[in-house]
Amino acid sequence: MSNPCLSSFAYRFFKDAEKVAQRVLSRLEKQSNGCWEWQGARINKAPYGYGEMHTEGKVMLTHRLVWLLLVGEIPNGLHVLHHCDNPPCGALPHLFLGTPLDNALDKVRKGRDNPPRGEAVWTAKLTPAKVIAIRARFKPWSKTDGVAAMAREFGFSETGMRAVIKGGAWAWL
Repeated sequence: MSNPCLSSFAYRFFKDAEKVAQRVLSRLEKQSNGCWEWQGARINKAPYGYGEMHTEGKVMLTHRLVWLLLVGEIPNGLHVLHHCDNPPCGALPHLFLGTPLDNALDKVRKGRDNPPRGEAVWTAKLTPAKVIAIRARFKPWSKTDGVAAMAREFGFSETGMRAVIKGGAWAWL
């Protein structure tokens, strides 16, 4: 017996659509903001990372699983986007289909187009002062002030140090 809430596509796409739906829906928890947040594994283990689930030999993003199960196929070239800007959300009213351009424009409209840079990036190893000092100190092929030596000193790969020296990284300085 089929579940009338599941899309007909779900029955063609999944070997056991009802089992997949049970697994997905049991791990969504309603929040006070109306989102249904995924309570399982997340990409990058970040608190606001996209939910992911292993099912039928594949790793799938949970908001896409919700769409496939309850709405149907996701046409080629389209993505499942969030009105709520909450990546772990799987609430169907918060999801919509859009192109990569739609996604980029949505990001700009919502003020999320200025990613952190420099010291504001949590993995930053340098400060603006250190970058300026590295660039001033750099001497090609020097054993103490060349790329390899400074990469070791600052805990970088040589490729990363070249990017700092040439301005590919920290380009605004």
